[in-house]
This record gives sequence, structure tokens and C-alpha cells, in this order.
Amino acid sequence: MSLGGQRLTGPQPWLRLPVPVSGVRPRATPVTVLASYAALLTLIPAQLTFAPMGAVGTPAGILGYLALLLWAGGRALRGARHVPAAGPQPVRLVIALLLTSALASYASANTRVLSVLEQGGADRALLVLLGYCGIALLAADGLDRMRLDRLLSVLVVLGSVVAGVGILQFTTGVDIARFYSVLPGLTENTDFTTVAQRSIFRRVNGTTSHPIEFSVMLCMLLPIALHKAFSSGRKHRPRQWVPPILIASAIPMTLSRSGTLALGVVALVLAFGWRREQLFRALLFAPLFIVMMRLLVPGLLGTIRSLFTNISNDPSISGRTDDYAAVREYISAGAWIGRGLGTFNPVEYQVLDNQYLGQLIETGVVGLAALLALFLVGIGLARGARLRAADAVTRDLGQALAAALCVPAFSFATFDGFAFPIISGLTFLVLGCAGALWRTTGGLSRELSWARRLLVPPGGDVERPAAAIDRRAESARIGSAGPSTPPTRGRPRWTSSRS
Repeated sequence: MSLGGQRLTGPQPWLRLPVPVSGVRPRATPVTVLASYAALLTLIPAQLTFAPMGAVGTPAGILGYLALLLWAGGRALRGARHVPAAGPQPVRLVIALLLTSALASYASANTRVLSVLEQGGADRALLVLLGYCGIALLAADGLDRMRLDRLLSVLVVLGSVVAGVGILQFTTGVDIARFYSVLPGLTENTDFTTVAQRSIFRRVNGTTSHPIEFSVMLCMLLPIALHKAFSSGRKHRPRQWVPPILIASAIPMTLSRSGTLALGVVALVLAFGWRREQLFRALLFAPLFIVMMRLLVPGLLGTIRSLFTNISNDPSISGRTDDYAAVREYISAGAWIGRGLGTFNPVEYQVLDNQYLGQLIETGVVGLAALLALFLVGIGLARGARLRAADAVTRDLGQALAAALCVPAFSFATFDGFAFPIISGLTFLVLGCAGALWRTTGGLSRELSWARRLLVPPGGDVERPAAAIDRRAESARIGSAGPSTPPTRGRPRWTSSRS
């Protein structure tokens, strides 16, 4: 078989993309595509798109479609036996469930007359979801442990850069929108969000579209940055602590309840998984960090505290609780598969600050169950990798990925997460990383070996299926030779040893 003049013989590390340059054949490796996706996702605001493609034409979104094509093409070109990580992968299962529920609701929506906004929203939501799924699948099946660590290092660096942008906005009030307006080939699909005010402080959003998205994104990256800092060698350890300090410092500057609660979720999950040495350092550093924030930004932590003490007088909280009664009729209209993916738009209906509620309306009980399964499976894979890891670094990474996935799993109840591209894309990327870590620590084979040890009694004589098949084939071959086959000493070869 050939592709572009290059003959493909035997298993390939990944799909190679040859170019007409003598002696140079660069590869579109998964880590290259995923690292580029992460950079475009976090550094270029989602408001900038390629004009002919509209809202689905963000630079990161286009790489998401490329990731899906690479994953599907890599499997199709080599056959199932030679696909990287062709064994069982739970990430594929939950992605299939999510896509099935989305397609079912999309088909159901097109059985009725849709408005222009509803039809456009449905088409856009399905295309964007395909890109997210491509990222998760490529990460889960295409990364080995070394490339997984490399990708996570890139994520930490990007998180520190974006956190630095947020700190710059908070201290100087610089609006970065004017710097992005000159990027060639990109146009503003929607207006940029300006730096808002809450109390006497600026409420920053970095490169994201909203402070809530900015805070939740930083909370997802914080446990990964802490893992890198703890696992670095002594020679590089001081430098590795710069990213988590920057990320942790930028979170309170968003003045977001969702971010503060997500930070608490991260602390709780990590505390249950850290070693005693790590927990001691965290308990020692946390009070010092709080004191430094109070000295450097007086009044900031008090403003955050007032967000919770005055919660009964906050209209944003009452607006969230009013959503439950207002959408009851929409839920009952399509309880199982929903009214249609992407059709419940805020222009014709209302804004929902609860992604689970929106998922129930648009994709029904089936879609909500698929979304919950996505989070549960992702967290379970990360925890499973931690429990059976042979070294402390891998165990710590598993706990960090579990904490990162707990952030959107919790925060989706406080805001409409799928309306924010950076949070959505990062969730699927971390899901794929959890699947890759689970696979590299043994995958399903380790689970089956554990079940076999549990079910087989000590000293039990359990025959391996492959060995039994080989013996049956050998017996059939010898038996077909007839009486002319000379017997061996003692017992004939075709006689069973148990007869």
C-alpha cells in the first residue's frame, strides 16, 4: 500500500505525511497536533475565526477536525491490529455514547420546523463536538508515557503564560483585544469581552471570553502544574514552582465564585491523594500564600469572601435558581433524547447557568447520562492508573488528572460549560490524557489479571486459553497423520496427558 508515493510496510508509529523535500519526512505525531491545539486554544481567543467558516472556524477547532481525521485515518490505513493502542479503551466508549446521544437529538430536532437560529446552532454544536471528540481520541490512543509528559509540560507553560496575561490585566488594566485584532486571516466573529469591574477591583478574563471560564481553566491546570513542580528534580525544582504560583495567584483575580469553589475541589481531591511530604508542604505554603496576597492586593480576599457571605442578595444566584422552574416544560417536551443539540439558544429562549440542565433539555436523559459517564469514566481512569502505578510520580500524575477532571464535573453545575470553547476543549484534552495514562499503566490487561487472581483459588490449575488452543491444534495435526506416525516413548503424542 502506498500513500503519496511512500510505501507503507508493516506497522507505522503513526500516519506519516511526506513532503517533497529530499531526505526530510516530518511526522504529524499526536503530541505535535495536541500541543499545537492546546496553544491555539489557550492563546488565541475563540472570538477570532476564519471568516468563511464562521463560528466553527476557530484555529483550535480546525486542529480538532484534523485530529479526528488523523485518528480515523490511522486506524483505517493499517487495520485494527496495527493501530497504536488498539486494545480496549474506555474513552472510546464514552465518546461513542456522547456522539450517539448528540446524533439522536440532532435527528429528532430536524423532524420539526426549526428557526434559522436553531438550525445554525444545531449544526454548529455537532461540528464543534466532533472536533472535541477527535482531540480526546487522539490523546487517548496516540500518546505514550513520554509524549504524555511532554504534552502536560506544554499545558503547564501555556497556563503560566495565560495567568501572566491575567495578572497584567489586573494590575494595569491593559485590554489585550487590540493586540489580537491585527492577526492576519482572522476576523472577529463576536465582540471581545472588556475588562469588567467587581467592587473596586478589575475582574480579569485573560485570553478567554469570561472571567468564569478563565478561573475554571486555571483551576484545571493548577493540579498538573503542582504535579510537575513536585516531580521535578532538585536542580530544576525552583524554576518548576513558577507556573503553579502564577496560576494560583491569577485565580482570585477573576473574582469568581465558580473559580473559588473549583479551587476548593482541587484542594480536596489532591489532599486525599498526596503523600505526607506533599501535604505538609502544601499546609505550610498555603497560609504564606494567603498572607502575601493580602499584603500585595489589600481587600481582594475580603471581596471574595463577601461573594459568599452576601449570596442571598446576589441576583446572579437567584437567576440560577429560577432556571429550574422556568425550563420544566422544555424538559418534559423531550425527556429521553431532548429537543435538539444546540437548539436552546439564549436569544429565543433564555440563558442557562447550568450545563447539566442545558444538556438535559437539548439531549434528554440519554445525553445527560452520557455526559455524566464521560466525567465518571475519565476520573475513574485517572484513579485506576494511580492505584496500580508502580512509581510515586505516576501515582501523583493520576491524582492530578483526576483533580483536573473534577473541576469541570463540578463547575458545569454553576455555568454553561459547553458555551465556552476553552473549557470544553481542555476538558476533552484532559480526558484523553487520562485514557492514555490508564493505557500506559496496563489498561484492561491489568484489570483482567486482578480479576483472575481474585477468582482463581490459590494453587488452582487454570489452563491459559491460548495454550489450550495450541494443544488442541497440535493434537488435531498429529491425529490427522494417521497410524503411520511413529509414537513417542511411553505415552503416544496424540494421547491427552490427563487421560
